[in-house]
Amino acid sequence: MKNLVIAGGGTAGWLAALYMKKLFPQSNVSVIQNKEIGIIGVGEATTPKILEFLDSLDIHPLEIIPHIKGAIKNGINFENWNGDEKRYMHAFDDKLVDFKIDNIFETKCLDYYHKLLISKNLPFEEYIYQTKIAYQNKVDVYNTDWALHFDAAEMASYLEKIGRQRNISVIEDKIIGVESDNKNFVSSLKLESGKIVECDFVFDCTGFRREIIGKFYNEEWISFRDYMPMKKGIHFWLPFQEDVEPFTSAIALKYGWSWKIPLPHRIGSGYIYDSDYITDAEALEEAESFYGQKLDVRRTIPFDPGRYKNLWVKNCIALGLAGSFLEPLESTSIWQTLDQLSELKHFLNELDKDLPRNIYNEMIGNSIEAKSLFVYLHYFTKRSDTRFWREFREKNPIPEKWKHIFNNLKKGDIRFFDISDIKTPGYFGITSYTQVGYGLNYIESINVDNYQNITPSIEEYKKLIDDKCSNIAVNHTEFLKWLETK
Repeated sequence: MKNLVIAGGGTAGWLAALYMKKLFPQSNVSVIQNKEIGIIGVGEATTPKILEFLDSLDIHPLEIIPHIKGAIKNGINFENWNGDEKRYMHAFDDKLVDFKIDNIFETKCLDYYHKLLISKNLPFEEYIYQTKIAYQNKVDVYNTDWALHFDAAEMASYLEKIGRQRNISVIEDKIIGVESDNKNFVSSLKLESGKIVECDFVFDCTGFRREIIGKFYNEEWISFRDYMPMKKGIHFWLPFQEDVEPFTSAIALKYGWSWKIPLPHRIGSGYIYDSDYITDAEALEEAESFYGQKLDVRRTIPFDPGRYKNLWVKNCIALGLAGSFLEPLESTSIWQTLDQLSELKHFLNELDKDLPRNIYNEMIGNSIEAKSLFVYLHYFTKRSDTRFWREFREKNPIPEKWKHIFNNLKKGDIRFFDISDIKTPGYFGITSYTQVGYGLNYIESINVDNYQNITPSIEEYKKLIDDKCSNIAVNHTEFLKWLETK
């Protein structure tokens, strides 16, 4: 691995470059990017996986926040998905206690705590710490899992700065061709300037252009459109709020949903919709009516939700938008990039062999589809005000292989082994399903017999989170200002 090449900058490209430089410190790591092409710059929300990954790169997540115009994310706030103007939170877990059930489970019983709350019809916003502090615009970075919101351009710029300090080469140019050897491994990339960049291994981080995995290798695309109908998105910005909310918002509209990602200087936003029902102009008109202001559409993005059958082909791995895309709901794109990079460490001694590629592709394919299942669940709402919502289940039926998961969730019997598998890295856990299922009123019944003797009890935990909320959690905006002084 003398020459490791990352085709494309942006968040995915620079995370890949920094990670490969860590794994192969003696190798030449190069990033080819073109500022004129730019980056999509829409995905500005992450999952807690980003903290672990940045730490592995010796980048402190709290220290990076002021440099990327960032903010804290406690979870995702869902509004009006049942057409009732109500909201619910899919919150990241907290670290206050480790629930147990005497004589049954000695650890990791948070899902049973959720089920007990559901059985008693208790509001999660009062009985789950992360949800409670989020709705009070508070954060507690020491007792909770959390993630980042950031300005995508600022993040790429900051990672590039670190990359240059770590002797990663930056080539400002445009890829116009791919050359391969007699085994069809990428041997070099041809640039617009006439330069030839030799490759031993290459990462395709060229976004929706998919210069190598799509245009050169013509890899098979597996579409998820049979059950994931969203096809377009318009991206715009909203004015910043004085008190920065510590959560992403996903607000159901007539033909899809709108996101809000609060940052200290603006709110990243947009509308994801099924273009079978409305035009781009109608989508903009609806968004402007909802937000009560004229909106400047920065980009219109058509997409086909899905993935390539193989994301690792010969000596090329496709990352980020180049390899797969679901939709922005639940912030899966950057998470998927991190999963792909992290799993690669198991195959470093066989990067040129077929068997590890096959195992890797199976694992990553499973991971993407598991994430798509959870995203799909969010559309099982009681909303019926437009044809899109009324026809959703009929036009996008549950894939046969997932029917048992939906049935078990509905009757309150879903368990961790329904959704987990040793060859599925990076999936949404059982507590994610209970939060969304309860928020959508999808869970029709629940059986907690023999599991009610939980420690701490609901009452004990409620007392604990009320105390922490009052005395430990701090206002998010004030916390961001404090970080700027460090």
